[in-house]
Amino acid sequence: MNVVTLTPAGEELGLKADEKARAVEDLMSSEFTPQEQEQLRDLLGRLVEVLEG
Repeated sequence: MNVVTLTPAGEELGLKADEKARAVEDLMSSEFTPQEQEQLRDLLGRLVEVLEG
């Protein structure tokens, strides 16, 4: 087993990337009604199940 750790700079970069990804998700989801968001989550969940076999 290999153990991988991030440097402080790597951790900071990861946090910044997460913030940007969340901003994109918020922007995209703002175009859908709450019902549509729920339907999208359900459909994506089904796709994950298919891919996991």
